[in-house]
Amino acid sequence: MRLRIDIIDAWGDLLSSDLRSIDDPIPGEGRTYFEVAVPLTAVSYRVTVDAFATVEGAWHHPTKGVETGGGDCPPIPPAV
Repeated sequence: MRLRIDIIDAWGDLLSSDLRSIDDPIPGEGRTYFEVAVPLTAVSYRVTVDAFATVEGAWHHPTKGVETGGGDCPPIPPAV
């Protein structure tokens, strides 16, 4: 799974975004604990799922749809 971490300032404005991978498996419709290092100290963070893979190997992007073919997580695009 790949997470997008948005760094938010005191006015609610987006300062930057960073992508971090979670390599441990997460059961379907399940929950798990994880830790990721945040790139900057901030007043607030917004964390969303950027991409995840199913056991069949297809990568899903909540905003972009599905990539078939399996394999590793698609490359992380440049930071915003």
